Amino acid sequence: MNRDILKFYIYSALSNLLFFLPIVYIFFKNSGLTFTEIFITETIFAIGVVLFEVPTGALADYIDCKKSVLVGALLWILSCLIFFFGNDFITFSLGQLVCAMGVAFISGADTALFYEILKRQNKENDFKKYQGTAQMIGLVSISLASLISGLISPVNMRLTFIASAVSFAILFFVVASIPSKERAKGEERPHYLKVISESFQIIKSSKWVLWIFVFSALFGAAYKTIYPLTQIYMQNSNLDIKFFGIASAYFFLVAALASKMANSFELFFKRWSYLILSLLLIIPVFIISSFVFKTGFLIFGLVFFASSIATIITNHEILKVTPESKHATVLSFGNLFYRGIFAATSPIFGYYLGVLGFKTALVSFGIILSIIFFVVLLSYSNITKKIIVK
Repeated sequence: MNRDILKFYIYSALSNLLFFLPIVYIFFKNSGLTFTEIFITETIFAIGVVLFEVPTGALADYIDCKKSVLVGALLWILSCLIFFFGNDFITFSLGQLVCAMGVAFISGADTALFYEILKRQNKENDFKKYQGTAQMIGLVSISLASLISGLISPVNMRLTFIASAVSFAILFFVVASIPSKERAKGEERPHYLKVISESFQIIKSSKWVLWIFVFSALFGAAYKTIYPLTQIYMQNSNLDIKFFGIASAYFFLVAALASKMANSFELFFKRWSYLILSLLLIIPVFIISSFVFKTGFLIFGLVFFASSIATIITNHEILKVTPESKHATVLSFGNLFYRGIFAATSPIFGYYLGVLGFKTALVSFGIILSIIFFVVLLSYSNITKKIIVK
């Protein structure tokens, strides 16, 4: 195996050692935050990514994707330290904002960096296969972190943030050892603002790319909304917190399995892939709103399965039709779409979750999702009459 591909696989493992993830919402709640405040901190995170996503994506294309990832790693370390020492809504909001900046520097840039590595080996056409492996490694890693979190969090939840900070520090040195992209002799560096404007025109001028962006954004926003509900659901079912790590490991192992199946899934279902993925996202919402029991968290696995496949398929579709010099920026636009939707809807959902209760709010959410995806999938049928989708 090529050394740089191996390094990226190690990056995927280290970047997903999120020891705090299985208990972060319970940590916020135990620190005195209300449901509304918890979702507001999530909104601050989403808004932070929205504000920085495209500027940092264009910066990655302008300077170097590797350097962008390195800056993001440093910001992740800082955010972990803020959460470790934090005790109130203001401090946690600051931590979310710093973490958002880190995500903005990394998201899109890491995928573009991996594409660069594969292209050097003439393996860019096998992106889905290699990306599936990288994503699988990352998800197995986050599953392992979840299991370890189950051992750490009962002792002290704050230690989970320190453990993640150490992982990100190692990540920094691994990425630093990957060679930077070499520009061709005589190749001029594109103007920073021109990178942004031209990337936007690529999205705007193609109905297919625009549809992928909308579908990906809606899917990502829905998944982002559902994820914290897994912890609320498990708490409502009286599941002991020591099992939260095991449950989280299950979610990500399912997602890891799905990531290896992404290419086969698309080849099997073909033009029906997006419909099947939508159903796998929506149906569990109605099921978990009707039944609350200790092993009910297993149903959430369908959401993680669908989200893992959707991420790989949509990213590949975007990269195929985008010039390499615009990869990070275009992917950043995609992340901006879904973060923007989540930022706009998250506080509203958090409010109704507190007012209406878990079941009613979730049923309403499921109905709204069903209507939206019906309309989006209907437009897909019209677009694909003119486009051959392999």
